[in-house]
Amino acid sequence: MKTNLDDVLAVCLITFIVITPALFVFALVWYHHLQFIHRLPALSQISEALSLISMSGFFLFPLWTAYQSYQSARFKQKVARLERLWQQSI
Repeated sequence: MKTNLDDVLAVCLITFIVITPALFVFALVWYHHLQFIHRLPALSQISEALSLISMSGFFLFPLWTAYQSYQSARFKQKVARLERLWQQSI
């Protein structure tokens, strides 16, 4: 049991050591990004609106594709029903 705990701790420590530089770089880039956004307040408002629009599109696109799939299935059912009626009338 102790060996298993040592292995888990070693993996966690190595993962932390590997990920830490990336976290520092991400924090630095994020800091500079925020500074840039605060320097341009008009651009900030526009980018917030565009961000909201793009995020809403990101969330609505799967719903739209599901709706299109549903409509396609309904259309195929109607066509099959009409073909059956046509075959029966012949």
